[in-house]
Amino acid sequence: MSYLIKRVKKMRTVKLLSLILLIAAILTICLSSCGSSNSALTGNPSGNYRAAYAEKLLSILQTNGAYLDDVDYSAFMLFSLDDDDTPELLVNYADAGAYFTELFRYDGKEVLSLGRYATNLRREDIGEENEFFFVPGKGVFIVHRETDDDMIHEIFYTYRHGKVKQADDFVILNASYSPEYLINVKRVSYEEYSEAYRKYVPEGFDPDDCFDDDYGEIYMLRESSIIEFQAAGE
Repeated sequence: MSYLIKRVKKMRTVKLLSLILLIAAILTICLSSCGSSNSALTGNPSGNYRAAYAEKLLSILQTNGAYLDDVDYSAFMLFSLDDDDTPELLVNYADAGAYFTELFRYDGKEVLSLGRYATNLRREDIGEENEFFFVPGKGVFIVHRETDDDMIHEIFYTYRHGKVKQADDFVILNASYSPEYLINVKRVSYEEYSEAYRKYVPEGFDPDDCFDDDYGEIYMLRESSIIEFQAAGE
């Protein structure tokens, strides 16, 4: 089960009355500033990443709404890959083919995709589980895959200057009883593996930490949540 899903399942349920009052307040603000507009989502003033991300989220919702009934997988949050002034956006959702995580960044003018990564997917038919996690502020994220035949496969990506690059590929075979270690398909010793791994992931890092509330609130991918998300920055 994905680390994000664990956090989503722990989220507190929003009281219906509070949600209605929030939406009503935002609608009032929007109607007063936008004339005849009946949308709860405001326009995007220059440099407002929340408004830009809200537009992107609404587009995802409109395009993929038919596949988003499984609330365990449909969620989004702001997070910081590189610790600059503008956070990135992480979205878990589905299309007709699969569940995945898509990352976005805002360059001051538009929202740009940093790629889709097959994650948060448990496929009993092929016996594997894919997950996503990142190292906060370090410009590193990881697609983690475990299979029922005891293999752990992690692909590391780096994020620098607005661009994603696939870095190293770590594999452990026979993980639970007689492990063999590979980096970029080359067999290495445990010591070599650990040293290379620590270049990306600090000692003692817990993947669950990257979805801690300290790094950003998690929202369900619903129109009401997108409205709440945008309003939080106003």
